[in-house]
Formats: sequence, C-alpha cells, structure tokens
Amino acid sequence: MSVRPLRFDSRFGASFAPWHWAFTLASGLALAVAVGEIIHVTDVHLVLVRESQQVDDQRRARQAPAVPLTHVQSEQIHALNPYIAALNLPWDQVFKAVRPPKGREVYLLGLDVEPDAAKLHIDATAANFEAMTGYVGDLAARSGLVDVYLVKHEIPKEGGYRFEVEARWAP
Repeated sequence: MSVRPLRFDSRFGASFAPWHWAFTLASGLALAVAVGEIIHVTDVHLVLVRESQQVDDQRRARQAPAVPLTHVQSEQIHALNPYIAALNLPWDQVFKAVRPPKGREVYLLGLDVEPDAAKLHIDATAANFEAMTGYVGDLAARSGLVDVYLVKHEIPKEGGYRFEVEARWAP
C-alpha cells in the first residue's frame, strides 16, 4: 500500500495544495475566535447596562419624593432658624474675641447668644473695678465686636465684681 498525497479537485478543476487547507483552517479558527470575542464583549456590555440600571433604580428609590410643606412644618422650620444661625457663628473667632487678656483678673462665667441680632451676653467676674472696666474697654477695642456695653454690675458679699456685658458680633 502506497501513500499518495491528498488531492481534492474543485469544480474548476484546480486542486488544493496542503497549504491551502492550512490557510482555510487558520481562517476558520480566527473567525471562530472573533465571533467568541464579540459574544463575550456583548455579554459584558449587557451586564454593565443591567448593573447601571440597578444603580439608577436604587438611587431613585433612596431619593425621597418631594412632599409639599404644610403650614405647621413651615412654622417649625422658621422656629429652628435662630438656632441654626447660632450654630453658624464663627465660634473660634468669638471665643478669641471675648477671652480676657492675660494679666487681667477677669473670669468668664457664661456666654449667651441672641443669633437673630448676633448679640452676645457675657457674664464675668473681676477682682476689682479696674479689671472690670479694663475688660470692657478691651472688648470695645477688639475687632469683631461692636456696641459693647456694661449692662449690669454688682458687688457680691465675697468681694470682687460680678458683671454682664452686651456686645454685637460683626466681623
């Protein structure tokens, strides 16, 4: 039995050489790989679109629907505005402005705020009259405080002075 080369005749009478078969097989494999990649990319794209839609749906679900305010809710919001204004004061700057200078025998007891007018009520105690009036003068000279007034003062039995100063915060 002898082996003879494989030969196929086409319709046109030409025969395929072995390299033609290799080329055809390689082209078919390349086409199959390309089709597989297209299918994979399409699947990945569909997954990404589906996940994007899920994220959008979750975001829409988290957003509260717009509900019109009732008259009572509107009044409650307006009642909170002064407290929010008080929280929005630059507290670091306010505390630095009302801090007694070193060497003055003045001690702060309290600080109240009227946020609508940015008015500060400072309660303090001083060792003597000069320390009290000097502190009020220091407050009047500081930037950020205007309309500084000694509103009330008293001399407690223990000695010294207890006083109240009013000032308006205007940075």
